[in-house]
Amino acid sequence: MKFGPDGTQRWAQRYDGPGVNSDFAEQAVVDAAGNVYVTGFSYGADFDYDWTTLKFAADGTLRWERRFDAPGRSDDRAADMALLPDGNLVVSGMTQPGGAQFPDNDAETVAYDPQGTIVWQVRWSDTAASHEFVFDLDVDASGRIALTRTTQENTSPYVPPFPLTLPYDAGGALLQTIRSDGGASVDVDAAGNVFLAGTFVTSPSTVAKFSASGARVWSVPHTVGAGDALSWPFVAADAAGAVTVAGTVSDTSTGPPRRIRPCS
Repeated sequence: MKFGPDGTQRWAQRYDGPGVNSDFAEQAVVDAAGNVYVTGFSYGADFDYDWTTLKFAADGTLRWERRFDAPGRSDDRAADMALLPDGNLVVSGMTQPGGAQFPDNDAETVAYDPQGTIVWQVRWSDTAASHEFVFDLDVDASGRIALTRTTQENTSPYVPPFPLTLPYDAGGALLQTIRSDGGASVDVDAAGNVFLAGTFVTSPSTVAKFSASGARVWSVPHTVGAGDALSWPFVAADAAGAVTVAGTVSDTSTGPPRRIRPCS
């Protein structure tokens, strides 16, 4: 749905994928011309979820639809997207190229041009059996892309996931692999500094800053009260470099209710 400055609804569009089943929106962005991009995952005709990215004109007219189904023909789920300075769109998420029989989640990133043509595409997997999940991405003024995610060596027997952040250049070339911090949220400032936050599900759980060249500037452990657990924090840095983290803190002894706890 699109609303005017006065709150009046201008248009609304509904999407029902070819599987005529559940469809989920994960992110929306708007370009300088007012075009709207929406990405998520949608049940397909082959009975699994596919990435689905839609472009709408400023008046709500559907310009194009792009569905992405990895070779395994299994569940593939887009997690986040952003516009690059050159006008291209970058989408990242999880794919299962091994199929339902071998559900080895990989992290996939795809860049589309404004016409919906794939410009580049990269897939990342730590090992043949590892499981990757993408949670957040951000882009700097030069078009560099920072993706933060987790990688899990094995699901059976269970092995806890570990943080993983992958910076790419605007053309999709991998610049660095950061395993020490992140995993939940990433924010990139105007100078290209990368700020990361992790959760207590991953180890270690920190807030960290990396320079545009990829050097770690600082890293600070998360701290919460005794018996508390922090999950899914969001990180944001202001123009002066101060960092705020907000997340859900739960008392592990009592469970719900949960509360949002900002800290800076």
